[in-house]
Amino acid sequence: MRQAGSTALVVVAGLACLLGGCARDSVPTARGSRSLSPSDFVAAGGAPTAAVVVTQAPVQPAPGGALDVNLTADREATGQRPAEISGPIGESRGLTDVQGRVGSPEPGTAGTPVGGPVLVDAKIGEVNGKPIFASTFFDVGSPTQEPLGRRLAARAKEAGRQAWMEFAAREIVNRLDEIIRPELLRAEALSNLPVEKQQGLFAWVENLQEEARRQSGGSQEAFKRKLAEEDLTPEQMLRMRQESALIYLELQQKVERRLNVTARDISQAYNGRFYDRYHHPPRYQFRLIMTPKDATEDVARVEQALAGGTPFEDVATLKANRYKRDDDPVKAGLELREVADPKAMGELFASPVLNNAAAGLGAGDTSPRLDVGTSWAWLHLSGIIDPPDEYAAQLPIEDELLRERRRVAEARYLERLAGRASVTSIPQMREQLLRIAAERYLPATAR
Repeated sequence: MRQAGSTALVVVAGLACLLGGCARDSVPTARGSRSLSPSDFVAAGGAPTAAVVVTQAPVQPAPGGALDVNLTADREATGQRPAEISGPIGESRGLTDVQGRVGSPEPGTAGTPVGGPVLVDAKIGEVNGKPIFASTFFDVGSPTQEPLGRRLAARAKEAGRQAWMEFAAREIVNRLDEIIRPELLRAEALSNLPVEKQQGLFAWVENLQEEARRQSGGSQEAFKRKLAEEDLTPEQMLRMRQESALIYLELQQKVERRLNVTARDISQAYNGRFYDRYHHPPRYQFRLIMTPKDATEDVARVEQALAGGTPFEDVATLKANRYKRDDDPVKAGLELREVADPKAMGELFASPVLNNAAAGLGAGDTSPRLDVGTSWAWLHLSGIIDPPDEYAAQLPIEDELLRERRRVAEARYLERLAGRASVTSIPQMREQLLRIAAERYLPATAR
């Protein structure tokens, strides 16, 4: 151990002199060792060397098995080999060739790029310290929505650049709000909720989780399989329910309690902004089926269904009907006509045949087969919708006013929360996300 200490001292002293110069002509070392001097670092010929080369050659144990680290001039003159070196240099078994040179480092050969730069991922911003990454934003969906990137890629194949940009901007705004809104509300609710109430709330959520497990058959594995169908784990479901409970509690306390719709508000809306909706003539709700005359099988199918008592609304959804069937099955063949005077209905349809048939129908009646040019037609009067009075309209009006005021109040509250929270500029994040989306999903020519 005394010899190993001498070796370390010699190496440290040598490096110190090499890098910074020796303070004196000689450096005292362990007893029995020769002191180092600047002459030890002078190459043969008298000139200082600019490089130090350390090469390990195969060695043999010293006589008697002792390791002598005193590298004296006498031993060098007699040809004795250096002592065995351990550690990383010794492990290299004579293959080490370390050179230290004075000067700047030389860079290696630069690699040749195989293509242009590609955006792998980007941090868009943060919400309360939680980062938002582009990959997560576009490639990860929710339990109720597919990943946004799929919708943007599919839309890019159908729409032009301007239409796609407008669509992408709307989708990005909605998706970003879905990330920021719950995080702001959750953090605020958690910070305002006392610890004892937090424990009670989380216990209540866990009871809901346990009840859901029992409804799945009582087996934890069955519960996991059911959640797996929705790409969820029990832990994710528990966390989602906890966050939903916190958000609901925060909105109830800070937004819902302040909402109020009075009878005067309803009356003013009924006779003001909603006047056309609730002050109109009676509306006649017709259903029309039209089938080409040469489609004999379809014509027979329609007549058979009507003769068999199938509701006219259901018959209108059949493929045999060529009139307004593909737009929306619920509205297949639907035509609304306002009739101020039932005795003088006026021109309801452009076709005189249909117009005459409509004048003779009562609520629930169906016309016989009508000859309308190249098609056969059947006309049905589903009902007559009278405009509701103020009493009948008050609940729909109240619901709509509450929704509007809730959106406004919640937006203002979220704006205040965003001002207090640590949130990256929302317009800046929207702009960056739209730029990344265009690079990802728009064809190069469109970009």
